Amino acid sequence: MTNFIYLNMNMHLNIKDNINMSKSWTPNQILKLYRSTKTKTALLNEEGKTIPLATREKRGAYDVRVWHNEDLPDIGKKFGFLKQPKDKKIIVVNSQKGGVLKSTIAYQLARVLAIHGIKTLGIGLEVAQRSFTLYMQPPLIDEDNDDIEQIEAMLNKPVYGLYHLATGENSFEEVIQNTDLPTLDYIPETPELQLLENKIMHEVKRELYLDRLLTPIKDNYDVIILDTSAYFNSLFVQNALTMATDIIYPIGCKMGDYSTVATTISQVNEFKNKVQPNWNSFSIVPVNLKMNSKNSKYFNNLIRATFKDSVTAGSIRVDETTADDATMDDISVIEHKPTSPLASDYYNIFYELWNEKISS
Repeated sequence: MTNFIYLNMNMHLNIKDNINMSKSWTPNQILKLYRSTKTKTALLNEEGKTIPLATREKRGAYDVRVWHNEDLPDIGKKFGFLKQPKDKKIIVVNSQKGGVLKSTIAYQLARVLAIHGIKTLGIGLEVAQRSFTLYMQPPLIDEDNDDIEQIEAMLNKPVYGLYHLATGENSFEEVIQNTDLPTLDYIPETPELQLLENKIMHEVKRELYLDRLLTPIKDNYDVIILDTSAYFNSLFVQNALTMATDIIYPIGCKMGDYSTVATTISQVNEFKNKVQPNWNSFSIVPVNLKMNSKNSKYFNNLIRATFKDSVTAGSIRVDETTADDATMDDISVIEHKPTSPLASDYYNIFYELWNEKISS
């Protein structure tokens, strides 16, 4: 029964009406994507030097220069808004409240880092939800594919994760999945995560288990992003916090979210004092801000007054249309609609988090 539910959840969430796995980018779109102040001429002058050669694509009556997703990392190194990392980073997205965009932020940040040429590995650690994996994986079903046998074969294709690494059943090469960006990989969440947590419970120095498990591939990446559940006593949460270099902690701009975190964040402080992890930064991000709601704005301000210097300068607003459309395109909000207000929220927050805190 578990496998049946697992497979059909994949099937339902991956039949997408707007599949765009080979997006192309004109020079003007590239400059908008990275919000570069450079000119189109400056961009074209780097073609074949510091950035890849463009190809030609028919658009109407004209042939135009375009680059594709696989070209973005090299372009981002030259024209992007995030600086290159000085050392390895392990970023954990954690909060003790559900529904506060943990998986969304982890996914958005992973893609934005990747389009800047920053080699990134994303790992979801939610036993039940699997939200991060559903963001990361490509559609299992193409809307134009009516071959039932082929669809069935795709649905029944085995998926391997951390549990299979831990038991030695599969290698990193078999477990790590690639994406449309050459600088972005991920390890899928699988139903066997619960079995792995049971295994960790009986290990010596169990809070270091995940760090030990990932040691063979940590040097292959500039950044590892861990998306965790809201259950603080989860061994995955405690393993992630132990190995983290930086924490991103979203809080929703409403009463229930604020009151939950205000009374439970002491657990994080107790954990830090006990384990003494080597955190470079701990950043609180106000999320789900309703721009036309006095109540939401009140709690946005209350978060800032309560946690002060730990809070990012910006907040992430509610914009379900833009967010959903980006998800349907299998890309970040910044890639989908770079001039939108929601994209501006992510631009500003990621610029601050990465350039001023994480990689400083």
